Amino acid sequence: MAPVAEDAVSTLQIFNYLVAEQELRYQEFKRVGVENINEYNQMFSSCPIPRIVSVTDECFDLLSDTTYKDSMEMALMKLLAKAGAAGINIFLFTQRPDKDVIKPLIRSNCSGKIAFMVSRPEDSGIILGNPDDDRAASLLGGGDMLYKSPKGVMRLQGLYLGAKADFQALLDTCMTAHTDTPCWNSGLDFSSFNTLNSSNSGTSNEQLRNRLNKAITKSLVNQEAQDSFSSFCLNDLSKSQIISLHSRGYELHQIIQEVFKLSRADGRQYKRSATLRYFTIIIHCYCCCCKPLVRLITCIINYKYTKNA
Repeated sequence: MAPVAEDAVSTLQIFNYLVAEQELRYQEFKRVGVENINEYNQMFSSCPIPRIVSVTDECFDLLSDTTYKDSMEMALMKLLAKAGAAGINIFLFTQRPDKDVIKPLIRSNCSGKIAFMVSRPEDSGIILGNPDDDRAASLLGGGDMLYKSPKGVMRLQGLYLGAKADFQALLDTCMTAHTDTPCWNSGLDFSSFNTLNSSNSGTSNEQLRNRLNKAITKSLVNQEAQDSFSSFCLNDLSKSQIISLHSRGYELHQIIQEVFKLSRADGRQYKRSATLRYFTIIIHCYCCCCKPLVRLITCIINYKYTKNA
């Protein structure tokens, strides 16, 4: 789903894409009333959400980059804290587990840790999260490892998958495997997450946050605007409610939120949605006998749409 990243810029691009994908998946979970990907896929087995695996090697070098380290740390902390439940699995590898480079928030949010044989006892303590745990320095090598999970530390033996050609054949088989089952698609475009080089990290971070927000908003509007607003119609109760709210001094956006039962999150979506143009048609159909009311709602729609277009 993305080319292999070979530098800090392209790695940050992937992380930003995964953060946006994560947020869209949580929006989908909220819409259907589930908490994680397992519950969602059980409910919608005919169109499940696919899992994503991100593997990052030599994260020490990436997090040492003076230009992009702040942005990468922020993205990693968001992913490690929430991505697991959204079906996005993050793997970080390094030969230098320096505690001054790989921050405690990143290490503590890793739900599982693997330590192979290390040369320094302090490296074992950094990986396993206990300064006094130096057991990784006593491992035998050749796949001998310690695996730490929330349940404790286990000593395991890693498997040898063969030469590079054998592993490549296995990888190609996995990549070419396909299924006829349609999968949920967030609609995000990976190419829209290009990272601009900037010497001012604060400005760069602000640009990245704005780009993420725009990408998420665009995808949400494309996916959910039609489903969210197509069912809205004005019956007699709604018309009475509008007149009552207007007479009580409610603001224009407050009337729309009350009548259409929109939350604050929904409000951010409908502001830029082109479906607002069709509300006027619906209102005219239901309110043709009340011209002041038609003018009022038309004013509301035009005001909100023009202001946020």
